[in-house]
Amino acid sequence: MFARFLVGFNLLLFVALALGTLINPEAVMASVGLSAVTGSGLIEFQVLISGTFFGLAALLAGGAFAGRSMARVLSGLLTLYVTWLIARLIALSSTSPDQRETLLFLIFEAAMIVLLLLASYLEKRSRQRSIFSRDL
Repeated sequence: MFARFLVGFNLLLFVALALGTLINPEAVMASVGLSAVTGSGLIEFQVLISGTFFGLAALLAGGAFAGRSMARVLSGLLTLYVTWLIARLIALSSTSPDQRETLLFLIFEAAMIVLLLLASYLEKRSRQRSIFSRDL
């Protein structure tokens, strides 16, 4: 149940980020300290960010609701958050952030990693209990 909640939360988060970027890219850019120099730059930002988050949402939905094992879906989400955290830490090692959101994203990514590890552990235990109960 906890694993499905985390997957559902991330699915909604990714769709919201994709829609927000598609509908109001200037607000999203301003929230992270970016601005587009040209209309083409704005379009590319929309395509890259909203397209990526729509794609991640589609992969999550396909994995979580198309009969894939929840452990696999959690593993994919965990990989995503770990790579984001590593990239953020590398970037922070060479550049000092000038907005607090950068550090808030780091905290969110670290918290999500912990929650996903917990969900993976609980999912594994649940699967093991159900395997043993069938043997009886």
